[in-house]
Amino acid sequence: MTLKEQLTKAKEDLASLKEGIEAGDSEAVAQAKEFIDSTIPNLEKSIQTANEAQAILDTIGEPVDEGEEKMETTTTYKSLGDFAAKHLTGKAEKGKQFHLSTPDYKASSDSQTIPSSATNFLTDYDKNIVGERQNLVIRSLFGTETISGNALSYLVEDEMEGSPAAVAEGGQKPQIHFKDPEKKTVSLVKVAALWKESDELIEDAAWLKSNIDNRGIYEFNKVLDNAILNGDGTSGNITGLLNITGLQEQTYAAATGLDADDIFKAMTKLRNYNYTPDAILMNPADYELLRLKKDSNGQYYGGGYFQGQYGNGGSAADQNIWGIRTVLSPRIAQGTVVVGEFKTATIASKGFKGITATNSNEDDFEKNLITLRIEERLMLIVRRPKAFVVVKEGV
Repeated sequence: MTLKEQLTKAKEDLASLKEGIEAGDSEAVAQAKEFIDSTIPNLEKSIQTANEAQAILDTIGEPVDEGEEKMETTTTYKSLGDFAAKHLTGKAEKGKQFHLSTPDYKASSDSQTIPSSATNFLTDYDKNIVGERQNLVIRSLFGTETISGNALSYLVEDEMEGSPAAVAEGGQKPQIHFKDPEKKTVSLVKVAALWKESDELIEDAAWLKSNIDNRGIYEFNKVLDNAILNGDGTSGNITGLLNITGLQEQTYAAATGLDADDIFKAMTKLRNYNYTPDAILMNPADYELLRLKKDSNGQYYGGGYFQGQYGNGGSAADQNIWGIRTVLSPRIAQGTVVVGEFKTATIASKGFKGITATNSNEDDFEKNLITLRIEERLMLIVRRPKAFVVVKEGV
Protein backbone atom coordinates (compact mmCIF):
# COMPACT_ATOMS: atom_id res chain seq x y z
CA MET A 1 0.00 0.00 0.00
CA THR A 2 1.42 3.39 -1.00
CA LEU A 3 1.77 6.29 1.45
CA LYS A 4 -1.08 8.08 -0.27
CA GLU A 5 -3.32 5.05 0.13
CA GLN A 6 -2.33 4.73 3.79
CA LEU A 7 -3.24 8.38 4.36
CA THR A 8 -6.63 7.92 2.65
CA LYS A 9 -7.41 4.87 4.76
CA ALA A 10 -6.35 6.65 7.97
CA LYS A 11 -8.75 9.51 7.22
CA GLU A 12 -11.56 7.02 6.48
CA ASP A 13 -10.87 5.20 9.76
CA LEU A 14 -10.96 8.54 11.59
CA ALA A 15 -14.33 9.37 10.00
CA SER A 16 -15.72 5.98 11.10
CA LEU A 17 -15.09 6.92 14.73
CA LYS A 18 -17.50 9.88 14.56
CA GLU A 19 -20.52 8.00 15.96
CA GLY A 20 -18.52 6.54 18.83
CA ILE A 21 -17.13 9.96 19.73
CA GLU A 22 -20.63 11.51 19.67
CA ALA A 23 -21.85 8.66 21.93
CA GLY A 24 -19.07 9.44 24.42
CA ASP A 25 -17.03 6.26 23.75
CA SER A 26 -13.70 6.95 25.45
CA GLU A 27 -11.92 4.34 23.35
CA ALA A 28 -13.15 5.99 20.13
CA VAL A 29 -11.98 9.37 21.44
CA ALA A 30 -8.52 7.94 22.22
CA GLN A 31 -8.25 6.37 18.77
CA ALA A 32 -9.30 9.60 17.08
CA LYS A 33 -6.73 11.54 19.07
CA GLU A 34 -4.04 9.08 17.95
CA PHE A 35 -5.04 9.57 14.31
CA ILE A 36 -5.04 13.39 14.63
CA ASP A 37 -1.90 13.79 16.73
CA SER A 38 0.32 11.11 15.26
CA THR A 39 -0.78 8.84 12.43
CA ILE A 40 -2.11 11.40 9.93
CA PRO A 41 0.59 14.08 10.56
CA ASN A 42 3.34 11.46 10.20
CA LEU A 43 1.92 10.19 6.93
CA GLU A 44 1.55 13.74 5.60
CA LYS A 45 5.14 14.47 6.56
CA SER A 46 6.35 11.27 4.85
CA ILE A 47 4.45 12.19 1.70
CA GLN A 48 5.93 15.70 1.74
CA THR A 49 9.44 14.28 2.14
CA ALA A 50 8.85 11.81 -0.68
CA ASN A 51 7.55 14.57 -2.93
CA GLU A 52 10.60 16.73 -2.21
CA ALA A 53 12.92 13.81 -2.93
CA GLN A 54 11.06 13.06 -6.16
CA ALA A 55 11.36 16.69 -7.22
CA ILE A 56 15.10 16.55 -6.69
CA LEU A 57 15.38 13.31 -8.69
CA ASP A 58 13.34 14.83 -11.51
CA THR A 59 15.67 17.83 -11.55
CA ILE A 60 18.84 15.76 -11.83
CA GLY A 61 17.35 13.26 -14.23
CA GLU A 62 17.42 10.19 -11.99
CA PRO A 63 14.85 7.46 -12.74
CA VAL A 64 11.84 7.13 -10.47
CA ASP A 65 11.62 4.02 -8.30
CA GLU A 66 8.96 1.92 -10.08
CA GLY A 67 8.05 0.23 -6.80
CA GLU A 68 6.54 3.39 -5.36
CA GLU A 69 3.78 5.48 -6.89
CA LYS A 70 4.83 9.04 -7.70
CA MET A 71 3.36 11.42 -5.13
CA GLU A 72 1.37 14.55 -5.86
CA THR A 73 3.26 17.75 -6.39
CA THR A 74 3.03 20.52 -3.82
CA THR A 75 -0.57 21.69 -3.34
CA THR A 76 -1.34 25.20 -4.57
CA TYR A 77 -3.00 27.33 -1.90
CA LYS A 78 -5.06 30.41 -2.63
CA SER A 79 -3.68 32.38 0.28
CA LEU A 80 -1.60 32.14 3.44
CA GLY A 81 -4.85 31.79 5.41
CA ASP A 82 -5.94 28.88 3.22
CA PHE A 83 -2.49 27.34 3.66
CA ALA A 84 -2.70 27.68 7.47
CA ALA A 85 -6.27 26.36 7.65
CA LYS A 86 -5.34 23.18 5.75
CA HIS A 87 -2.51 22.44 8.15
CA LEU A 88 -4.21 23.48 11.39
CA THR A 89 -7.66 21.89 10.96
CA GLY A 90 -8.28 19.29 13.66
CA LYS A 91 -5.16 20.17 15.65
CA ALA A 92 -6.94 22.11 18.45
CA GLU A 93 -8.61 20.13 21.22
CA LYS A 94 -11.68 21.84 22.64
CA GLY A 95 -11.31 23.31 26.12
CA LYS A 96 -7.52 23.05 26.24
CA GLN A 97 -4.69 25.50 25.62
CA PHE A 98 -2.71 24.88 22.46
CA HIS A 99 0.03 26.34 20.28
CA LEU A 100 -0.33 26.02 16.52
CA SER A 101 2.21 26.53 13.76
CA THR A 102 2.43 25.66 10.10
CA PRO A 103 5.27 24.61 7.81
CA ASP A 104 7.00 27.41 5.89
CA TYR A 105 4.72 28.93 3.27
CA LYS A 106 6.39 29.15 -0.10
CA ALA A 107 4.92 31.10 -2.96
CA SER A 108 4.65 29.32 -6.28
CA SER A 109 6.86 31.57 -8.36
CA ASP A 110 10.09 31.52 -10.31
CA SER A 111 13.34 31.30 -8.44
CA GLN A 112 15.08 34.60 -7.81
CA THR A 113 18.67 35.03 -8.90
CA ILE A 114 21.09 37.90 -8.56
CA PRO A 115 20.42 40.31 -11.45
CA SER A 116 23.47 41.47 -13.34
CA SER A 117 22.53 45.11 -12.63
CA ALA A 118 22.92 44.48 -8.90
CA THR A 119 26.40 43.03 -9.05
CA ASN A 120 28.07 46.31 -8.15
CA PHE A 121 25.99 46.49 -4.97
CA LEU A 122 27.45 43.26 -3.58
CA THR A 123 30.09 45.12 -1.63
CA ASP A 124 31.30 44.40 1.88
CA TYR A 125 30.95 47.32 4.29
CA ASP A 126 32.73 48.06 7.51
CA LYS A 127 29.78 47.91 9.88
CA ASN A 128 31.37 50.02 12.59
CA ILE A 129 29.78 53.44 12.26
CA VAL A 130 32.31 56.18 12.87
CA GLY A 131 31.08 59.34 14.55
CA GLU A 132 32.03 62.00 17.08
CA ARG A 133 33.13 60.61 20.42
CA GLN A 134 34.04 62.60 23.51
CA ASN A 135 35.63 61.41 26.70
CA LEU A 136 32.86 60.93 29.28
CA VAL A 137 34.57 61.04 32.68
CA ILE A 138 32.87 63.71 34.81
CA ARG A 139 30.37 61.34 36.41
CA SER A 140 33.12 58.92 37.39
CA LEU A 141 34.83 61.61 39.50
CA PHE A 142 32.02 61.58 42.09
CA GLY A 143 31.01 58.99 44.64
CA THR A 144 27.84 56.95 44.14
CA GLU A 145 24.92 55.99 46.32
CA THR A 146 21.37 54.74 45.96
CA ILE A 147 18.18 56.32 47.25
CA SER A 148 14.81 54.76 48.01
CA GLY A 149 12.68 57.94 48.04
CA ASN A 150 12.21 60.73 45.53
CA ALA A 151 14.06 63.49 47.41
CA LEU A 152 16.77 63.89 50.02
CA SER A 153 17.24 66.59 52.68
CA TYR A 154 20.62 67.10 54.33
CA LEU A 155 22.36 69.72 56.48
CA VAL A 156 25.36 71.79 55.42
CA GLU A 157 27.27 73.32 58.33
CA ASP A 158 28.18 76.99 57.89
CA GLU A 159 31.46 78.59 58.92
CA MET A 160 32.18 79.30 62.57
CA GLU A 161 31.95 82.88 63.78
CA GLY A 162 34.76 84.11 65.96
CA SER A 163 37.91 82.23 66.87
CA PRO A 164 39.38 80.65 69.97
CA ALA A 165 42.43 82.51 71.33
CA ALA A 166 44.92 82.49 74.20
CA VAL A 167 43.61 84.56 77.14
CA ALA A 168 45.59 86.17 79.93
CA GLU A 169 44.53 85.63 83.50
CA GLY A 170 41.38 87.61 84.18
CA GLY A 171 41.06 88.52 80.52
CA GLN A 172 37.93 88.44 78.37
CA LYS A 173 37.33 85.12 76.65
CA PRO A 174 36.55 85.33 72.94
CA GLN A 175 33.16 84.09 71.91
CA ILE A 176 32.63 81.66 69.08
CA HIS A 177 29.36 80.78 67.41
CA PHE A 178 28.40 77.97 65.11
CA LYS A 179 25.84 79.21 62.65
CA ASP A 180 22.73 77.15 62.16
CA PRO A 181 23.33 74.55 59.47
CA GLU A 182 21.57 75.15 56.19
CA LYS A 183 18.99 72.61 55.12
CA LYS A 184 19.34 71.46 51.54
CA THR A 185 16.74 69.42 49.69
CA VAL A 186 17.38 67.88 46.31
CA SER A 187 14.96 65.85 44.24
CA LEU A 188 15.53 63.12 41.73
CA VAL A 189 15.58 64.33 38.15
CA LYS A 190 14.67 62.10 35.25
CA VAL A 191 16.86 62.17 32.16
CA ALA A 192 15.32 60.30 29.25
CA ALA A 193 15.22 59.86 25.49
CA LEU A 194 12.98 58.12 22.93
CA TRP A 195 13.63 56.91 19.42
CA LYS A 196 11.95 54.60 16.94
CA GLU A 197 13.21 51.67 14.89
CA SER A 198 11.43 49.53 12.32
CA ASP A 199 10.88 45.78 12.51
CA GLU A 200 12.93 45.43 9.34
CA LEU A 201 15.89 47.25 10.90
CA ILE A 202 15.88 44.93 13.90
CA GLU A 203 15.41 41.73 11.88
CA ASP A 204 17.40 42.48 8.74
CA ALA A 205 20.10 44.88 9.92
CA ALA A 206 20.83 43.90 13.49
CA TRP A 207 24.34 45.33 13.22
CA LEU A 208 22.89 48.77 12.41
CA LYS A 209 20.40 48.53 15.27
CA SER A 210 23.22 47.80 17.71
CA ASN A 211 25.14 50.83 16.48
CA ILE A 212 22.07 53.01 16.91
CA ASP A 213 21.45 51.66 20.41
CA ASN A 214 25.06 52.17 21.42
CA ARG A 215 25.03 55.73 20.13
CA GLY A 216 21.78 56.33 21.99
CA ILE A 217 23.39 55.31 25.28
CA TYR A 218 26.49 57.36 24.49
CA GLU A 219 24.46 60.50 23.72
CA PHE A 220 22.42 59.90 26.87
CA ASN A 221 25.57 59.76 29.03
CA LYS A 222 26.97 62.85 27.29
CA VAL A 223 23.92 64.83 28.38
CA LEU A 224 24.29 63.48 31.92
CA ASP A 225 27.94 64.52 32.07
CA ASN A 226 27.01 68.05 31.07
CA ALA A 227 24.07 68.24 33.49
CA ILE A 228 26.12 67.02 36.46
CA LEU A 229 28.55 69.88 35.90
CA ASN A 230 26.45 72.70 34.38
CA GLY A 231 22.80 71.92 35.16
CA ASP A 232 20.89 75.05 36.25
CA GLY A 233 18.33 73.28 38.46
CA THR A 234 15.32 74.78 36.65
CA SER A 235 12.55 73.15 34.62
CA GLY A 236 13.31 69.74 36.05
CA ASN A 237 17.06 69.92 35.43
CA ILE A 238 19.81 68.77 37.77
CA THR A 239 21.55 71.44 39.83
CA GLY A 240 25.08 70.90 38.57
CA LEU A 241 28.27 71.33 40.55
CA LEU A 242 29.06 74.79 39.16
CA ASN A 243 25.66 76.06 40.34
CA ILE A 244 25.96 74.79 43.91
CA THR A 245 26.20 77.63 46.45
CA GLY A 246 29.11 77.77 48.87
CA LEU A 247 31.94 76.67 46.55
CA GLN A 248 35.28 78.38 47.08
CA GLU A 249 36.78 80.60 44.38
CA GLN A 250 40.27 81.43 43.13
CA THR A 251 40.52 84.21 40.55
CA TYR A 252 43.22 85.18 38.11
CA ALA A 253 43.77 88.38 36.15
CA ALA A 254 42.60 88.54 32.57
CA ALA A 255 45.88 90.18 31.58
CA THR A 256 48.05 87.29 32.77
CA GLY A 257 45.61 84.47 32.04
CA LEU A 258 45.33 81.11 33.75
CA ASP A 259 48.55 79.89 35.29
CA ALA A 260 49.58 76.73 37.13
CA ASP A 261 50.17 78.90 40.20
CA ASP A 262 46.44 79.67 40.33
CA ILE A 263 45.68 75.97 40.42
CA PHE A 264 48.17 75.40 43.24
CA LYS A 265 46.58 78.25 45.23
CA ALA A 266 43.22 76.52 44.81
CA MET A 267 44.75 73.32 46.17
CA THR A 268 46.00 75.26 49.19
CA LYS A 269 42.50 76.61 49.86
CA LEU A 270 41.21 73.06 49.95
CA ARG A 271 43.90 71.96 52.38
CA ASN A 272 43.09 74.91 54.65
CA TYR A 273 39.70 73.23 55.15
CA ASN A 274 41.36 69.83 55.60
CA TYR A 275 40.30 68.58 52.19
CA THR A 276 42.66 66.71 49.88
CA PRO A 277 42.32 67.44 46.16
CA ASP A 278 41.79 64.25 44.17
CA ALA A 279 41.15 65.73 40.70
CA ILE A 280 41.52 68.83 38.54
CA LEU A 281 38.82 69.30 35.89
CA MET A 282 39.60 71.62 32.99
CA ASN A 283 38.96 72.31 29.33
CA PRO A 284 41.46 70.78 26.85
CA ALA A 285 42.25 74.26 25.49
CA ASP A 286 43.33 75.48 28.95
CA TYR A 287 45.47 72.40 29.43
CA GLU A 288 47.13 73.06 26.09
CA LEU A 289 48.09 76.59 27.17
CA LEU A 290 49.73 75.29 30.34
CA ARG A 291 51.36 72.31 28.67
CA LEU A 292 52.99 74.41 25.94
CA LYS A 293 54.35 77.17 28.18
CA LYS A 294 58.10 77.75 27.87
CA ASP A 295 60.76 79.46 29.92
CA SER A 296 63.00 82.26 28.67
CA ASN A 297 65.26 79.68 27.01
CA GLY A 298 62.45 78.19 24.98
CA GLN A 299 62.23 75.02 27.09
CA TYR A 300 58.80 73.57 27.91
CA TYR A 301 58.01 73.73 31.62
CA GLY A 302 56.39 70.33 31.32
CA GLY A 303 59.24 68.80 29.34
CA GLY A 304 59.84 68.61 25.62
CA TYR A 305 58.03 66.41 23.16
CA PHE A 306 60.91 63.93 23.08
CA GLN A 307 62.68 64.45 26.42
CA GLY A 308 62.44 66.49 29.60
CA GLN A 309 63.88 69.96 30.07
CA TYR A 310 67.33 70.35 28.57
CA GLY A 311 67.39 66.74 27.45
CA ASN A 312 66.99 65.29 30.95
CA GLY A 313 64.53 62.50 31.74
CA GLY A 314 61.50 61.46 29.78
CA SER A 315 58.36 63.30 28.72
CA ALA A 316 54.69 62.26 28.88
CA ALA A 317 52.05 63.58 26.49
CA ASP A 318 49.34 64.01 29.13
CA GLN A 319 50.91 64.92 32.43
CA ASN A 320 49.02 65.57 35.64
CA ILE A 321 49.27 69.09 37.02
CA TRP A 322 51.08 69.28 40.39
CA GLY A 323 50.78 65.49 40.60
CA ILE A 324 46.97 65.63 40.89
CA ARG A 325 44.81 63.63 38.49
CA THR A 326 43.98 66.02 35.66
CA VAL A 327 40.75 65.35 33.75
CA LEU A 328 40.07 67.07 30.43
CA SER A 329 36.54 67.61 29.17
CA PRO A 330 34.86 70.01 26.71
CA ARG A 331 31.90 70.05 29.12
CA ILE A 332 33.67 72.66 31.28
CA ALA A 333 33.98 76.12 29.74
CA GLN A 334 37.37 77.36 28.63
CA GLY A 335 38.88 79.61 31.27
CA THR A 336 37.26 77.75 34.20
CA VAL A 337 38.97 75.03 36.24
CA VAL A 338 37.55 73.03 39.15
CA VAL A 339 39.92 71.69 41.79
CA GLY A 340 38.31 69.51 44.43
CA GLU A 341 37.97 66.45 46.53
CA PHE A 342 35.29 65.14 44.19
CA LYS A 343 34.55 61.99 46.16
CA THR A 344 33.01 64.09 48.95
CA ALA A 345 30.05 64.66 46.60
CA THR A 346 27.89 61.81 45.39
CA ILE A 347 25.47 61.00 42.62
CA ALA A 348 22.39 59.25 44.00
CA SER A 349 20.45 57.22 41.47
CA LYS A 350 17.35 55.09 41.34
CA GLY A 351 19.26 52.92 38.94
CA PHE A 352 19.83 52.99 35.22
CA LYS A 353 16.67 51.66 33.55
CA GLY A 354 18.43 50.49 30.41
CA ILE A 355 16.55 50.39 27.15
CA THR A 356 12.81 49.62 27.22
CA ALA A 357 11.06 48.75 23.97
CA THR A 358 7.41 48.54 22.92
CA ASN A 359 5.40 48.34 19.70
CA SER A 360 2.27 49.73 21.39
CA ASN A 361 3.23 53.41 21.42
CA GLU A 362 1.07 55.68 19.26
CA ASP A 363 0.58 53.89 15.91
CA ASP A 364 3.71 51.71 16.14
CA PHE A 365 1.75 48.45 15.76
CA GLU A 366 0.13 49.64 12.52
CA LYS A 367 3.45 50.76 11.07
CA ASN A 368 5.65 47.91 12.30
CA LEU A 369 7.70 50.28 14.43
CA ILE A 370 9.27 49.83 17.84
CA THR A 371 9.73 52.74 20.26
CA LEU A 372 12.79 52.53 22.49
CA ARG A 373 13.23 54.47 25.72
CA ILE A 374 16.28 55.07 27.87
CA GLU A 375 16.04 56.84 31.22
CA GLU A 376 17.58 57.31 34.64
CA ARG A 377 16.51 59.18 37.79
CA LEU A 378 19.36 60.76 39.70
CA MET A 379 20.57 63.73 41.73
CA LEU A 380 23.87 65.39 42.66
CA ILE A 381 24.49 65.72 46.41
CA VAL A 382 27.19 68.15 47.52
CA ARG A 383 27.36 67.95 51.31
CA ARG A 384 30.69 69.81 51.56
CA PRO A 385 30.77 72.77 49.12
CA LYS A 386 34.10 73.94 50.56
CA ALA A 387 35.69 70.79 49.13
CA PHE A 388 35.62 72.45 45.69
CA VAL A 389 37.41 75.53 44.37
CA VAL A 390 36.41 77.14 41.09
CA VAL A 391 39.34 78.84 39.37
CA LYS A 392 38.15 81.54 37.00
CA GLU A 393 38.95 84.95 35.59
CA GLY A 394 38.50 87.79 38.06
CA VAL A 395 36.25 90.77 37.47
